[in-house]
Amino acid sequence: MKKCHSKYDAIKHLNDLYEDYHQDQKMILTHEVIIEPYVQGREYCIEFFDGICVGVLQKFKQDGDEFFERGYTSELNLEPIYIKPVIQKVSDIINKLGLDWGPVHVDSIINEHGYHIIEINPRIAGSFICQLVHDAYQFDIVTALLNKLSDKPYCIPAKMQLSALAYVNFILLSDPITWEITETSLLENEQINVICGQQYSQERNRRAFIYTLLKHDGRAKDLT
Repeated sequence: MKKCHSKYDAIKHLNDLYEDYHQDQKMILTHEVIIEPYVQGREYCIEFFDGICVGVLQKFKQDGDEFFERGYTSELNLEPIYIKPVIQKVSDIINKLGLDWGPVHVDSIINEHGYHIIEINPRIAGSFICQLVHDAYQFDIVTALLNKLSDKPYCIPAKMQLSALAYVNFILLSDPITWEITETSLLENEQINVICGQQYSQERNRRAFIYTLLKHDGRAKDLT
């Protein structure tokens, strides 16, 4: 994915994708591309299970034209009055599409003009998103899916409540080498958990992660 500033940029990127397609057809399963308008604003991941919203996260991207993930956080920087209508609209769309079985991952950009859906994907999310939803919203997407596939019982909370601050930051290949993380480390006490380790991915421009959880104090913010 790349932001193109001119017709020349777009043609060059298409040629690069064409070369990638012919070099690695096992990983790239289609020769088709999608061209979308660029939308400015904050990006949010909205996670659903069985048609019910189970978590919302703010997504951060590296500056530049390639949209590499910089991290995710349960700190939304949005009041519930703004996020609730988006959740309801996206929920209506998902149910109309018949995507009310198991996990659905939605990317949406919210700005002063409203919200813009970037992606609706009936799949389990990566990049620590499931762990963030588990820690911040107290819903285990992975276990629920495994139970569903095994015909075992599972429970979706009646209300989606944000009960902890959890966030993950990624160290990118393009970051200063002094930010190198060579081994897994863990810091834990009664208030905070911090874990860091290597997570190398050339495709995502990523070499490490830092995951932080500030434990909840019993109070929760109702986002439903």
